Amino acid sequence: MSVVLTVSALFGCGGSGKYTVDDIISFHTSYYGMASNPVYAFALRKQDENWLFSASCRVKSREDYYTSFSSFPIPTEEAEKFLEIIREEDEIRRLRKYRNPIRFFHIADEPMRSSGMTFTDGNSIEKETKLCDRAIDCLRDLADRHYEAAEKPS
Repeated sequence: MSVVLTVSALFGCGGSGKYTVDDIISFHTSYYGMASNPVYAFALRKQDENWLFSASCRVKSREDYYTSFSSFPIPTEEAEKFLEIIREEDEIRRLRKYRNPIRFFHIADEPMRSSGMTFTDGNSIEKETKLCDRAIDCLRDLADRHYEAAEKPS
Protein backbone atom coordinates (compact mmCIF):
# COMPACT_ATOMS: atom_id res chain seq x y z
CA MET A 1 0.00 0.00 0.00
CA SER A 2 2.79 2.46 0.86
CA VAL A 3 4.32 1.89 -2.59
CA VAL A 4 1.07 3.04 -4.22
CA LEU A 5 0.99 6.16 -2.04
CA THR A 6 4.64 6.94 -2.78
CA VAL A 7 4.14 6.55 -6.53
CA SER A 8 0.96 8.64 -6.50
CA ALA A 9 2.73 11.38 -4.52
CA LEU A 10 5.57 11.45 -7.05
CA PHE A 11 3.12 12.13 -9.84
CA GLY A 12 1.12 14.74 -7.96
CA CYS A 13 -1.89 12.53 -7.35
CA GLY A 14 -2.01 12.80 -3.56
CA GLY A 15 -5.28 13.59 -1.86
CA SER A 16 -8.79 13.49 -3.20
CA GLY A 17 -8.17 15.76 -6.19
CA LYS A 18 -11.22 17.80 -5.22
CA TYR A 19 -9.33 20.75 -3.78
CA THR A 20 -10.51 24.30 -4.22
CA VAL A 21 -8.68 27.57 -3.67
CA ASP A 22 -10.25 27.67 -0.20
CA ASP A 23 -8.05 24.65 0.67
CA ILE A 24 -4.77 26.37 -0.29
CA ILE A 25 -2.57 27.32 2.67
CA SER A 26 0.63 27.97 0.74
CA PHE A 27 1.73 28.50 -2.79
CA HIS A 28 4.97 29.09 -4.66
CA THR A 29 6.17 29.59 -8.22
CA SER A 30 9.58 30.40 -9.63
CA TYR A 31 11.50 30.69 -12.85
CA TYR A 32 15.28 30.49 -12.91
CA GLY A 33 17.18 31.43 -16.04
CA MET A 34 20.92 31.34 -16.57
CA ALA A 35 21.67 34.07 -13.99
CA SER A 36 22.22 33.32 -10.32
CA ASN A 37 19.15 35.31 -9.22
CA PRO A 38 15.74 33.99 -10.18
CA VAL A 39 13.91 35.71 -13.00
CA TYR A 40 11.11 35.57 -10.47
CA ALA A 41 10.19 33.67 -7.34
CA PHE A 42 6.97 34.21 -5.41
CA ALA A 43 5.39 32.56 -2.40
CA LEU A 44 2.16 33.13 -0.58
CA ARG A 45 1.51 31.45 2.78
CA LYS A 46 -1.40 31.56 5.17
CA GLN A 47 -0.35 31.76 8.79
CA ASP A 48 -3.16 31.87 11.32
CA GLU A 49 -5.62 34.12 9.47
CA ASN A 50 -2.95 36.27 7.80
CA TRP A 51 -1.40 35.98 4.34
CA LEU A 52 2.37 36.40 4.05
CA PHE A 53 3.91 37.24 0.69
CA SER A 54 7.49 36.68 -0.47
CA ALA A 55 8.96 37.90 -3.75
CA SER A 56 12.22 38.06 -5.68
CA CYS A 57 11.82 39.82 -9.01
CA ARG A 58 12.32 42.99 -10.98
CA VAL A 59 9.77 45.64 -10.15
CA LYS A 60 7.77 47.45 -12.81
CA SER A 61 7.83 50.89 -11.21
CA ARG A 62 11.66 51.28 -11.10
CA GLU A 63 13.97 50.62 -14.00
CA ASP A 64 16.58 47.90 -13.41
CA TYR A 65 15.56 47.38 -9.79
CA TYR A 66 15.44 43.88 -8.34
CA THR A 67 13.63 43.32 -5.05
CA SER A 68 13.76 40.41 -2.67
CA PHE A 69 11.74 40.17 0.53
CA SER A 70 10.03 37.45 2.49
CA SER A 71 7.01 36.88 4.71
CA PHE A 72 5.53 40.35 4.32
CA PRO A 73 1.89 40.54 5.51
CA ILE A 74 -0.57 41.59 2.81
CA PRO A 75 -4.30 42.36 3.07
CA THR A 76 -6.56 39.31 2.79
CA GLU A 77 -8.37 40.98 -0.13
CA GLU A 78 -5.15 40.99 -2.18
CA ALA A 79 -4.51 37.31 -1.49
CA GLU A 80 -8.13 36.55 -2.37
CA LYS A 81 -7.74 38.39 -5.70
CA PHE A 82 -4.81 36.09 -6.57
CA LEU A 83 -6.75 33.01 -5.44
CA GLU A 84 -9.70 34.08 -7.59
CA ILE A 85 -7.41 34.05 -10.64
CA ILE A 86 -6.26 30.55 -9.66
CA ARG A 87 -9.95 29.54 -9.48
CA GLU A 88 -10.95 31.19 -12.78
CA GLU A 89 -7.99 29.70 -14.66
CA ASP A 90 -8.52 26.25 -13.04
CA GLU A 91 -4.84 26.10 -12.06
CA ILE A 92 -5.32 23.43 -9.38
CA ARG A 93 -6.68 20.98 -11.95
CA ARG A 94 -4.04 21.94 -14.52
CA LEU A 95 -1.18 21.45 -12.05
CA ARG A 96 -2.63 18.17 -10.82
CA LYS A 97 -2.85 16.79 -14.37
CA TYR A 98 0.46 18.22 -15.65
CA ARG A 99 3.16 15.61 -16.21
CA ASN A 100 6.71 16.70 -15.51
CA PRO A 101 9.06 16.16 -18.47
CA ILE A 102 11.24 13.08 -18.51
CA ARG A 103 14.88 14.11 -18.73
CA PHE A 104 17.62 11.77 -19.84
CA PHE A 105 20.35 14.39 -19.55
CA HIS A 106 20.83 17.18 -17.02
CA ILE A 107 21.69 20.55 -18.53
CA ALA A 108 23.15 22.72 -15.78
CA ASP A 109 22.12 26.10 -17.18
CA GLU A 110 18.72 25.07 -18.52
CA PRO A 111 15.92 27.45 -17.43
CA MET A 112 13.80 25.88 -14.70
CA ARG A 113 10.20 26.57 -13.74
CA SER A 114 8.50 25.31 -10.64
CA SER A 115 5.04 25.74 -9.12
CA GLY A 116 3.41 24.16 -6.13
CA MET A 117 0.54 24.37 -3.68
CA THR A 118 0.00 22.94 -0.21
CA PHE A 119 -3.51 22.27 1.06
CA THR A 120 -5.13 22.30 4.50
CA ASP A 121 -4.82 18.50 4.85
CA GLY A 122 -1.04 18.66 4.27
CA ASN A 123 -1.07 17.24 0.74
CA SER A 124 0.72 19.21 -1.94
CA ILE A 125 1.23 19.45 -5.69
CA GLU A 126 4.73 20.25 -7.02
CA LYS A 127 5.30 20.52 -10.78
CA GLU A 128 7.97 21.79 -13.19
CA THR A 129 5.77 24.32 -14.91
CA LYS A 130 4.74 27.95 -14.68
CA LEU A 131 1.40 29.37 -13.71
CA CYS A 132 -0.87 31.17 -16.13
CA ASP A 133 0.19 34.66 -17.18
CA ARG A 134 -2.67 36.34 -15.26
CA ALA A 135 -1.47 34.79 -11.99
CA ILE A 136 2.16 35.79 -12.61
CA ASP A 137 1.06 39.35 -13.50
CA CYS A 138 -0.96 39.53 -10.27
CA LEU A 139 2.06 38.40 -8.23
CA ARG A 140 4.31 40.94 -9.99
CA ASP A 141 1.75 43.66 -9.17
CA LEU A 142 1.75 42.57 -5.52
CA ALA A 143 5.55 42.77 -5.43
CA ASP A 144 5.48 46.19 -7.05
CA ARG A 145 2.87 47.41 -4.58
CA HIS A 146 4.62 46.15 -1.43
CA TYR A 147 8.39 46.07 -2.07
CA GLU A 148 9.19 49.46 -0.54
CA ALA A 149 7.43 48.71 2.74
CA ALA A 150 8.72 45.13 2.79
CA GLU A 151 12.36 46.22 2.32
CA LYS A 152 12.28 48.84 5.12
CA PRO A 153 14.29 47.78 8.15
CA SER A 154 12.08 46.88 11.11
